Amino acid sequence: MRFNQDLPPPSGYAPGGGELRWKKLAESLGDCRNVLISGIGETPRAVLTGYGVEPLEVSGFIEEALRAIYAGDDLSALRIRKGKACCAEKMGMGGGMGCM
Repeated sequence: MRFNQDLPPPSGYAPGGGELRWKKLAESLGDCRNVLISGIGETPRAVLTGYGVEPLEVSGFIEEALRAIYAGDDLSALRIRKGKACCAEKMGMGGGMGCM
């Protein structure tokens, strides 16, 4: 494995951009099969998956997760444990601003 490139966010990608920002991000990841993340909401998960990019919620070192993925190993030990939402009253409002 080697680091390939560091890309800036796509043009028009900004917090509060709703579903359109996730579509722009998904389009920019068109040559990827997975994206490693520490957390994700339902809308970005659905959009990325719809574009053929599987989001994988993992913790720990990136290299460890990549080795497991390429070896076809079980990722359950690297998966994020779900806790309570930090701002449940704001969840699902589609503002794309996360917990503030």
